[in-house]
Amino acid sequence: MTKLFLQIIFFLFSIFLMNCNNSKSAENSSSSKEIAKDSCCKKDTIESSTQVSETSEITCPNCGYKKTETLPTEVCLIKYTCDSCSTISYSKDGDCCVFCSYGTHKCPSKQEN
Repeated sequence: MTKLFLQIIFFLFSIFLMNCNNSKSAENSSSSKEIAKDSCCKKDTIESSTQVSETSEITCPNCGYKKTETLPTEVCLIKYTCDSCSTISYSKDGDCCVFCSYGTHKCPSKQEN
């Protein structure tokens, strides 16, 4: 009986781990964006009753060029390349993504808070 119980627990734990690591990395044909697989921007962290912006205007810290981008909902954008000056920007310490650092709206999970 104990062996069966341990097998059931192991099975449930395995399913839990698969669900936690199953965040899809959005495939983007643009080489100017890199997306992290582990993320704070998962859809299941957003309550439907909360109004969340779907776009953010990101400003290049180097040249000031601004571009409106769609906010990722399943993964965080940790690296962004400016379309104007080709500067590669990374999120600041303490921020999970470049939108939290340089955007007019933070990522969806941070907007909720």
